[in-house]
Amino acid sequence: MLNSQSDKPKILYIVTQAEWGGAQRHIFDLSANLSRDFDITVAVGEPQGRHDLIDELAKSKEQRANAINIVQLRHLVRDISPIQDLMAIFEIAKLYKNLKPNIVH
Repeated sequence: MLNSQSDKPKILYIVTQAEWGGAQRHIFDLSANLSRDFDITVAVGEPQGRHDLIDELAKSKEQRANAINIVQLRHLVRDISPIQDLMAIFEIAKLYKNLKPNIVH
């Protein structure tokens, strides 16, 4: 038995920044193609940075009935920052506890 209200398994994708690049394109392609069979959540760090991935996911959401949830992580940053890194761990743990995903990528 799955832990969500729907029968679809949940996937949580986590990426440090939303500026368009290889990882962001990969997450976009996976999310767009798997959203019919999975509940997809994409968690994105670097809140002050560019939001290319978020914008592309929002555009694609308008074109499909299967929503892809987007979560902005405030403390997940690319540069090494012990305090931000520790806070990001707690932020991701809280998200994980709330979503209870079957897969984290």
